[in-house]
Amino acid sequence: MIHLKSKFFNAFEQKDMTIIYPTILKNGRHKLEFFINGKQLDELKKNLPEFRILQISDSYKPKIELTNRQEEIINKAQSLGYFKYPRGVTLTELAKLLKISKATLSQTLRTVENKAIKNILNWRENK
Repeated sequence: MIHLKSKFFNAFEQKDMTIIYPTILKNGRHKLEFFINGKQLDELKKNLPEFRILQISDSYKPKIELTNRQEEIINKAQSLGYFKYPRGVTLTELAKLLKISKATLSQTLRTVENKAIKNILNWRENK
């Protein structure tokens, strides 16, 4: 196994970009798939001007059915850094902000996470 550390991969790490492995080296090209937003793409282009982006596509379209309340909770959790390491907000703090019990919040987050994980695994199998 070879471990590479490069300016290219450092740019991904520093911007919290998620690379989907495995990556593919073929015909002199390195194919990478990753999840990023528009701001991250602009930063990547700025920091790596010598690299060319050959194609940008929206190949992952989540089909996760969430209730309005689940969407509200997951958006609040994300915006406050609940899913970051270290967490930007604890489960207890988030529950207080949402005015729900810690148990209800925990159950809701696990339900949404389970739906998301199943969706990703199904997508990867069908890819």
